[in-house]
Amino acid sequence: MVYETLGAADFDGTSDEILFGQPSDLEFNLNGNPFSISFWIEIKTSGDGGIWTRISGAGPGIGALHNTSDLLFYSRSTTGGYRLKVVGTATAPLPWQHVVWTCDGSDALSAFGCYLDSAPQVLAEFLPSSSYGAGSTVVSEDVRIGNRGVPGLILDNPVSNVRIFDRVISRAEARRLFMDPLVPVGDELAWWSLRGSGAVAAGDVRDSSGNGHDAVTVNGNPQFIGGPLA
Repeated sequence: MVYETLGAADFDGTSDEILFGQPSDLEFNLNGNPFSISFWIEIKTSGDGGIWTRISGAGPGIGALHNTSDLLFYSRSTTGGYRLKVVGTATAPLPWQHVVWTCDGSDALSAFGCYLDSAPQVLAEFLPSSSYGAGSTVVSEDVRIGNRGVPGLILDNPVSNVRIFDRVISRAEARRLFMDPLVPVGDELAWWSLRGSGAVAAGDVRDSSGNGHDAVTVNGNPQFIGGPLA
């Protein structure tokens, strides 16, 4: 088998982030919008940090981040929200792992799913949905990689090959994304391979899906590095 190194963007936990503006087709919530997020992450440092996010304190949205010891996912709707975890999956150090989060768009705990390296995971609530509160019908946050959008949640780990879908991908597709991460599925809404060299600039972070979700702004000084082997 021939292996090829995927690219990755390495974030410093201080000021690094990549912003993609506020495209309407990437505005997901629990009000009937199914979605899936696929990405690779290497856990070098334990702590909170946004991996792919689009959520604000007042609006519905989605995101994925890791906590001190648990991989977390959160989603908010106009009626409430969920913060879920896969226990013990983010304790540093951990080698590269492939993560898929799915949601069928319904406002229920059973709507969510997760795969780590293509294996289904058991989800638990990080905090009860009743403590999260509802959001408005307007999202005012940018799509971000590397930051949750609020102080203290800037990622301090590298991320690779982020893809967004507007449907629930199957277990077979999750395995294909794990085994063949360079192959397009064909209906990605956005796909950021994060391949390059040196400092990350907005012009380097292009959307490989063909839907034009290229980076708008890069803050801080994230660096392109080698990612997992494919």
